[in-house]
Amino acid sequence: MQEKTFMVFSAQKIHLKEFSCDPKLKPLSHYPILKNGVLIYGHNKMPRQDIKILSEGEIKENLKDIPGWEYKEIRNISKPSDISESSKIHDEKKQEFLSNKISKEFKFREFLDVLAFLVKIAPFFEKNDHHPDMHIYYSKVLFELTRWDVGGKVTDMDFVTAKEIENLYRDFQKFMT
Repeated sequence: MQEKTFMVFSAQKIHLKEFSCDPKLKPLSHYPILKNGVLIYGHNKMPRQDIKILSEGEIKENLKDIPGWEYKEIRNISKPSDISESSKIHDEKKQEFLSNKISKEFKFREFLDVLAFLVKIAPFFEKNDHHPDMHIYYSKVLFELTRWDVGGKVTDMDFVTAKEIENLYRDFQKFMT
């Protein structure tokens, strides 16, 4: 059995410790797939009904409730690596697809404050199975929210996550002053 090693933060103190995790804890069937426009989870392949992809108009309307967040549309180009078993010929066709995201940068006094904030909010991300892209700089962090399991689209879950980030940041600011 192959084990993976992860680095984690302790919630009590900001320090790193190693632990091992059996990869069998989350089988591939745990991870969602998009099939015929329906998000499928788990062994029983039940459609996930609680995630809704939002239109550009719905995104802009929801942004009014969370000041400072920005909407971005991204044109992506992918180069599939499909190899035909019979011919072993690599498909060189490039495919273009649109994705979108919402993002906001949050500022802190120093690097350890950034890390403490991320440690504080990480359980929310885990509980909701929604893990944003986070770009960490010395005294700031940029959150980018999109759901890659539905094709890189902004969903209602992105706004739930953005509001939780805002609430926790507001509480964290009180603690830092």
